[in-house]
Amino acid sequence: MLNSTALRRQCKSAARLEIQRGGLWKCIGAIALMAIPETLLSIAVNIKMNPAMELLNQMALDETIDLSQYMEQVVTVYAYLGIFVLVSLLILSPLQFGALHFCMARAHGQQGEMGDVVIGFSRLKKYLTAIKTDLCIVLFTLLWGVPLIGGATALSIALAELVFRTTQSLNAFMGMMLLTFVLIIAAAIFVSARVMRYSAAYILLIEDENMGSWRAVRESTRLFRKRTWELFVFQMSFLGWELLSEMTMGLFGLYVFPYNNIAFIHYVDALRAPEGVECIEPSIPA
Repeated sequence: MLNSTALRRQCKSAARLEIQRGGLWKCIGAIALMAIPETLLSIAVNIKMNPAMELLNQMALDETIDLSQYMEQVVTVYAYLGIFVLVSLLILSPLQFGALHFCMARAHGQQGEMGDVVIGFSRLKKYLTAIKTDLCIVLFTLLWGVPLIGGATALSIALAELVFRTTQSLNAFMGMMLLTFVLIIAAAIFVSARVMRYSAAYILLIEDENMGSWRAVRESTRLFRKRTWELFVFQMSFLGWELLSEMTMGLFGLYVFPYNNIAFIHYVDALRAPEGVECIEPSIPA
């Protein structure tokens, strides 16, 4: 197998070629089919939630806060956030799973159809698989994230307070707060790198519909064992594209999503290929 740098470039090059030769606009249309419901849901929740958020900000500046009214607005905000999470799980998760079916077809030399995006709703088994896999990954993320990030935050704040009480120096306190920030970022990066190891679970489930979500997550973790840093570098190589997507309010994400995922599918295929076997599938015929 190629070294990680050469393999990353080859996977990304193949992904770009497959998007171009397979029909760029068809690819964008398929991802838009996934993105439009998510965008509409986000807009609807923001419209409903913004009045409560503005009222909370006003009340926070008021010296005489009506606690019951304040808590009522807090409950309203969290209620809308809960609705967003629930609808995302029930509707957006199957759509993203379907979009990965489309990307999988492209990565393996097939044209892929826009209808692939809604394949998660075609059968109850596929629908439940998408939801269960998302829940599994969220659970593992919390198991990693809460202790590490929470622990780093609590420890850093405790040290900062101890330093301030001991030295009574504002500069020392600010230095410890800077250290707090660094430790939290380091913990977040570590958790992100660990969580990335679960991302091949969806690919395994598309290939084998009889595989359970828990098993797929475990197999994905096993695939990236001793390759966590390599995987992190691979995904971070798309950071510039992700920032461009954010700068264009997600519009450029219609290209970034398939580009990232098709390249990642090639990367996963390469890791599973026998030594010395060419793993990058031929591009889609023109």
